[in-house]
Amino acid sequence: MTQPLIMEGSIGGIPRHKYWTPDGREIRAIPCMRITSRGEVRDANYDRGWLQAPPENPKLYCSYCDMWHDTQTEIVECGKKKSDSEKKYMKWAKNKFRKERVEKNDEVDALRAELAEMKEMMAKLLEDRSA
Repeated sequence: MTQPLIMEGSIGGIPRHKYWTPDGREIRAIPCMRITSRGEVRDANYDRGWLQAPPENPKLYCSYCDMWHDTQTEIVECGKKKSDSEKKYMKWAKNKFRKERVEKNDEVDALRAELAEMKEMMAKLLEDRSA
């Protein structure tokens, strides 16, 4: 594996390397060097899908999963999967928080009743004291 190109002409600072995304965009970033369990040094930026050289056959960027797909059909399917999972999560969240909201409303109602009772007791005490 060859080393990525170092950006030339930089003035001070941490040197940045030139990477490319699978859709052909150029990125200049600081290498993210890691040591593997076997003791080898690797650049973790390649785990993001970045490449050392511009791709010969650029892939399509998917805004749904923030990754790249080979065909537009795969992007449409990815969008459907995401919207299905969002709907499922929203349904779950509404049910979960509806129960919590009911419990909170019951607690607030109980506190209001106690406060009203205390106000009545205070009014009665003040009335008895002034008499």
